[in-house]
Order: sequence, then structure tokens, then C-alpha cells
Amino acid sequence: MMPGVKFIRSIVVISSITLWSLWLISCGVSPELEPEYGLQQSSLQAYCKAEVLGKGIKDVESDYLPRVVRCENGGAPLEALKAQAVAARSYLYYKLNTSGSIADGTSDQVYTCSAQPGAIHHQAVQETAGQVLRYKNTQVAAFYVAGAMPSTASCKPVAGDNDWSNTEKYVTYNWGKSGSSLTQTSLGWVDSGNDANRGCKSQNGAACLANNGWSYQDILKFYYGMDIIMDNAQGDCISNSNCACTAGKEESQSCGGCTVRTRICGASCQWNDWSECSENGACSPGVMESRACGHCGTQARACDNACQWGEWDGCTNEGPCALGQQQHQDCGNCGSRTRLCGGNCSWTGWSNCNNQGSCLPGDVSLSSCASCSYELRTCNATCQWGPAGNCNVVHSNGGITPCNTGLPGVCNTGHLKCTNGQATCEPIKSSIPEICDTLDNNCDGEVDNNTTGISTPPPMWAAELIQADAPTRVEPNSVTQVTIRFQNMGSKPWKAGKIELISRGPMAGATSYLWDSSWKEDQVVTTLNQDTNPTQTATFVFYIHAPLDPSQALAAICPECNYTGALFVEEQFVLRHIMHGELRCPTPVANVYVTVANEDYNGPINPRSNDGANPNPGTGGSTDGGEFEGPPQTIITNSGCSTGSRSKSNLHLFLLPALLFFVLRRRRRNIFLTGVLCAFLLSTGACKQTEVIQPTAPTPEKVPDWQKMYDEWEHPSPIPPFRLVDQEAQQFSLSRYESDFVMVGFVFSRCPMPKACPLTMKKTRQTQDLWAKLVKEGRTQGKTLKFLSFTFDPDFDTPEVLKQYGLSHGADFSRWTLATGPAELMNSALPSLFSVMALPVGPGNIRHTVKIGLLKPGLTLQNEWGDNKVDPQEIIDLVLAK
Repeated sequence: MMPGVKFIRSIVVISSITLWSLWLISCGVSPELEPEYGLQQSSLQAYCKAEVLGKGIKDVESDYLPRVVRCENGGAPLEALKAQAVAARSYLYYKLNTSGSIADGTSDQVYTCSAQPGAIHHQAVQETAGQVLRYKNTQVAAFYVAGAMPSTASCKPVAGDNDWSNTEKYVTYNWGKSGSSLTQTSLGWVDSGNDANRGCKSQNGAACLANNGWSYQDILKFYYGMDIIMDNAQGDCISNSNCACTAGKEESQSCGGCTVRTRICGASCQWNDWSECSENGACSPGVMESRACGHCGTQARACDNACQWGEWDGCTNEGPCALGQQQHQDCGNCGSRTRLCGGNCSWTGWSNCNNQGSCLPGDVSLSSCASCSYELRTCNATCQWGPAGNCNVVHSNGGITPCNTGLPGVCNTGHLKCTNGQATCEPIKSSIPEICDTLDNNCDGEVDNNTTGISTPPPMWAAELIQADAPTRVEPNSVTQVTIRFQNMGSKPWKAGKIELISRGPMAGATSYLWDSSWKEDQVVTTLNQDTNPTQTATFVFYIHAPLDPSQALAAICPECNYTGALFVEEQFVLRHIMHGELRCPTPVANVYVTVANEDYNGPINPRSNDGANPNPGTGGSTDGGEFEGPPQTIITNSGCSTGSRSKSNLHLFLLPALLFFVLRRRRRNIFLTGVLCAFLLSTGACKQTEVIQPTAPTPEKVPDWQKMYDEWEHPSPIPPFRLVDQEAQQFSLSRYESDFVMVGFVFSRCPMPKACPLTMKKTRQTQDLWAKLVKEGRTQGKTLKFLSFTFDPDFDTPEVLKQYGLSHGADFSRWTLATGPAELMNSALPSLFSVMALPVGPGNIRHTVKIGLLKPGLTLQNEWGDNKVDPQEIIDLVLAK
């Protein structure tokens, strides 16, 4: 029937307790009081008029709903008002279905208030004309309350948010939920069979969502669930009942990948044709970006296949302290010292000990006060001398009066003697050569320094250096493994986690020049990982991070300028018990001498390394630092490009051929480098004619084989048979894969992001294992599948490193090869053939595209997958496909 006054025959007048009676049913009242659910199987007819108790018959679309929207949530944004209109219409339809009328007030909906509806309230009703919420052919009672005022962008209240109406307890958050998993509100009968109760909307929350760009449809799903149906009632009072859309409305649709198309609703309320597909999204799939974080660290994120940035990974390569941080430490005689965190988030050395007192608490001072008499003063807790005591006579009857000589070590304890009428304190023990026994035997103020032997029985805590395996020479900004072995020479066992290896640089308290983010703390390098009994040997394995020498940066910008340099770094690594402090003897310290220089450096190695021989043999010294000679030294030799003596006459002769050669030879590389070179040359001037050999274009035979292959390659030709080096340090050509399917991945061993290289290696391992099972079962159809992982980081990923990296990921080297080669080939040319980008973005980190490829026999690309989104079985299926 047409809705209108005729429906009054089914009206059952209800009082203002209607809403509360629905709630009471949830409290366990007898089943016969359960409400009807408003089931409607026929096509949905609009209610054009409704009886509002005490107000009479009202027109629903033009009068009742605009007023309810205005009174209930009038100050909200348009999308929130549209959600309010749909919810109010849905609740009205539920009440008219079940009761025939609706109350005016908070027991149902507020129709009467002092505010009048404006244009935006009528707009919200008109743009949602006839729309109601349904679920399983059931009219939903779309409950809503004021709710709390959300303070976060999630629009879900958190502790402390203002819930002035005390109604947040009724609100439900059902985004992502559907069916029986949806949360029902206690305002209605809570039962999975009650399809009319699909939750409760927060009006304040809806306004928050609208302000954050949510559409009214999604706002309704946020509270009423993902499977809520927005049905359109039909009737004379619903304008544009035959319209497919609202005039002027625009909608978009994905075309696949990151492209979208749009269409607009025309003046006739019908959709116009879809537009052409166009690019959309925040980024390109597989691209990665990084940003600064934490203590001078970096973190990265990847663009997914939906062209949206993923979550930021954890912060890596952080320094040990926060920029500008200050630490204080007690020292000396009640004094204090400080250190600051410098510009690279590393600690500077400790300052001098300031504001000291005149003595140490507990010290005793003796002075004569009469013939063969003495008086004593004691140092108090503030490091100041207390008043003198009584004048005492030295025993002359052979008695011994103990005293403090004021000398260090074993010479400190003495007894009083009367000599020439004066009371003197003479030491009981004399100085002897130092031995390892926790005593200062030679009375020099240092315990167990420069020891000549060890006591019997030995002291509780003692160690002897057995071997220190550290690199003699490293690249700037590289990370290298170091192994140091000590023998437990004491009487007590070393417990795992109780013995630390600490770094003690030339500046007390400063961050080590070789500090790496893998260290436990600022100066704690690593800890003992297993118990070590007396006479047993403990092994400490850790990484050092070589500093970046400024001269190397100049050499990288202008190789023709012949900048060469080296940085000599000397560090001490000492054992320390977490409760008893540093171990003092016989040799619990390893001195490590490292020369930091790039591969082009041909100058002297650290003088302490005996002209390049292993500078870190299995020897060490005591921890007095007697041979530790201060901060790193830098040797820089400049064979040209002197800024102090430019030769402008040959600038054009040098600049033009160099830049032309650089551009032509590197046309696939980033042209930005050319700009850097040009700017550098223009700012510094050309090199002296007597010091610089003018560069000339190389003859063809000087061009590397791989470069010629790369220059001649054109898509989609087979991948050129580059010659590479595998994890066994053996050269090989890609031509050996001519007859194979090959799963290809790009990785580097220091990759910090779990979803990048480690996941690529995991996918390769899974595919390798699946194929091995098929080989064992004889189900490979005579085909072969190999696995090939190229490194982006050939300078660090040596064959030895790649082998360990492969083993750590379960590589079967009979099928899986990890390959390295010339730097330009591995981090530029070869990746570009697979449309893979690699760009260094920080110490030990490379920003790169995440991609897996499958080559078919003939070395042509069959398929590729970005962001590691491939199932290993999919690769197997492609290989076995006919």
C-alpha cells in the first residue's frame, strides 16, 4: 500500500519508555517479551508521513528528518549530517514498522528544538532521500548517541576524552566486522538472532570521521558493520525515485595497479561514461624511501602494490646518545665531570674533574704536635678535613701504633715511630715489582699495571689475551667482524652475561671511533655468551664500523684530482665484570690498529701495523694504556686540484672532454652525478698542468666487457652473459644458465628491513625446497630451475660474506648462487635490466626496489613480482607449465 495516513490503523501508541523497554529485554525478561524485528520481505516502500506523538502527522522528507538532523547533530560536517539523516530515517522506519508512531525527545529522536534546519540539513536529507539501513531483509534500528569527544585521528576515544553525556558506553565500533562477529549495542536486545540491532553510532565520532575525509557510507559502516545494506525506499515523496545517482556526484574505480577512472552523475541523475584510466596513488610500487629517526639513525618504508606507503621500519644505524644530551659523573675528591653528545650522536670525552675537595672521605692526616707526639684529622663526607684530635704520645714501650703513610698501594699501611723527636709514619711493606694479585705492589698508585707475573693462588678475576683477529685495513664507512679470545686466568668461573667487552678509546668516556649500532651500549661492545671456567678460553665476536674520512669523500667526487688519504685508528677493548669492574691483569686488553682507506689508497698503513703485517696478533698489554697514543691521525696527499693555485688556462680543455665522456659512457646512470662533478670543478678550478694528466676517451679495448654488453643490450633481448663471481670466489658467466629457468632476486647482506632482502631470501629458500622435493620425486618434467641472488653492495658483500649470508638462509649452493662483481655492474647496470633501482641512503643502507624475477631458458624474462608478493608455488607452476 502507499504509505500515508492509512498506516495509522496499525499504530500502537508508546510512551517515552519505549527505548528503555527494548533495553530491559536484554536483561533476561521472559522470551515472550522479545520485540519484533521489523521483518519486511516485500519491496521497500517509503514512509512519506509519520505520526510524531504530541505533534501530529508530519511530512518525513521535507519536515521531520531535516528537523531531527538539525536538533540531533546540527553543527557537524555534511558527510556526518548525511550519516545522521540515514540513521534517523532508519530508526523512524523501524519504529513505524513496530509501533506505528515515534516520540519527540531523547527516548526516540528529538524533533522539536529551538534551532531551525538550514540549507545544509535539507541538503543532507535530500542527498540521501529514501536511504535506510537494512540487514537480511530486516529494518535496522539504527541507534545513535552523542558519545565522547575523540581526541585522536582514529576517532575512537581514549582515556581522558570528554564523555559529558555518559553515552560512550553504548557506542559500537564495527569497522571490519560483519555477521555474528559484529558488536551489538546494549540499547537493544543483544542476541545474534536480533538482526535489527547492528550497533550504535557516535554523533561526535561521526563528525570526527567526516573531518578526516570519511564518506557518510563508510561512517555508517564504521559503527553498523561492513555488511550493512543501504536500501532505497520508493515512493512519491522520494524525489528522483528513478535516478541512478545524485546530480554532480563523482565516483572513482580502480583499473588495476595504481590507475583509476572516474565518472560524474549528470543533470538527468544518470551516470556519465567512465573516464580514461589515469595514475593515482602516493608512490610507485617497490620504491623505498628513508628518513632520519632516533639518535641520528634512519628508517625506511616501501611502496606497496596499491601505491600507498607501508609502515616505517624500525630505526637503524642510531648513535649511542641523543644530540645535545649531557651526562654527569662523580670523580676524584667529591668532584664531578661531564660529557656531551656531539653532532653525530656520539659521546665526546669526559671533562676535567671539577669542584674537588681537599681529601677523600675516610683519609687520615697525621701531624706532630709535641716532641714524639701526634694529632690526627679525618676527612669527612664532603671531602674536607675535620678538626684535629688530641695530642697523643708515640708508644715508647715497644707498642705499635698503626698509621696511614699517605703513600699508595701496599706502602700505605704503616706504624708510628719517634725519630729525632718527631712522630713519623713509616710503611710496613716496601715496594716490589708488580704482580697480578689485585694489589698495588710497586706503590705507583695503579693496581696490577705492567705486571711481571701472577700470584699463587691467582686472584678471582684475571684474563690473558690469546688472539685478536681484526682487519688491518678497511673501507671508509664499512662494517667488519672482529674476534677476540681471552683465557680465564682467575680462580672464579666467568658466567654468561656477567663479563663484558668494553671499548676504551683515547678520550675517556667518548664514543669509540669504531662504534657500531650492534653494540650493547655506548661503550659495551658485547657480552660473554657462555660460561667459562678457569683456564678455559672465551671468544668475543663483534662488529666495528669504520669512520668516514673526509679525504675519501673528496676522492669520490673528483677521482681525477688524485686525492688519497688514510685514517689511522687505535682502539682498546677491555674485559669488565659487571659487578667487580675492569679486569686488570695479566693482559685483559686487546689493542686494535686499523687503517681506514679506500681501495685506491697506496700510501703507508698504520705505523703500528709493521708495514702491513697483521697489526692485531695474539698479544696485548696491561690496561694502563701506555702504548695508546690518542685520536686517529689522518694522512692526506694532494697531487692536484689545489684551490690555492688554479690554472684557468686549461679549464675548458679538461672540463669538456671529461663531461662528454662521463655523460656518453654513463648515459644510463643518474645525470645528477654529472652536475656534481661539474659544480666541483667550477668551484675548485682545473688542476695544475704539471700535476694532472688530461683525461681522454678510452679506446674500445679499455671498456670492460660487461660495459659493452650493457651498452648493446635492448629490451626485450636476452640478459647479456655477464661474467660474475660466486660465493666460492669463482668466476662464472650467466651463459651457464642458457638452458635453465632461473629465479632471480636482488639483495644485500646488511639489509635492515625484514620485508625486503630477508623476505626475498626466504621466498627463494621456500621455492628451492619445493623444487628439491619435486626432483626427489621425479616430477620436474625434465626441466631445471636454478636460483640466483645478485648483491647491490659488492664493496661489502665479498664472496666470503655472501657465502655466510647464503648459509644463514639455507642456500643449497648446488642450485643457488649468490653473485657479486664490479660495483657499477652490480648496483646500476644489472639492476636496470630488471627495472630495479638502487641508491645508497646512509651508512650500510641502500634504498632499492624489491623485486623477484623468473628467467626462462634463453635468459629472457618470463615474469616478475614486486614487493616480494609471489607465492613459491606460483613460480613452480610457471616452470612446469607447458
